Amino acid sequence: MRDVNQPLLFETSWEVANKVGGIYTVIKTKVPVTVQEYGDRYHLTGPWNRVSAHVEVEEIEPENPAIKAAIDSITAQ
Repeated sequence: MRDVNQPLLFETSWEVANKVGGIYTVIKTKVPVTVQEYGDRYHLTGPWNRVSAHVEVEEIEPENPAIKAAIDSITAQ
């Protein structure tokens, strides 16, 4: 059952995975405040970029079963 008092926040953009431009700077600046408010309910998603992934991406296994199921479903397609 979904807890409406603890919403998930997904932010999806090209800039999440691309360390160039003003939008990336905005995202990077607001992440600490957003994480403080949402904790592990805040998720950034963007396209896979092989060139910058080793520097930009911290890949972790989600603890939330609903998030894990959604990622598994997308990956399987």
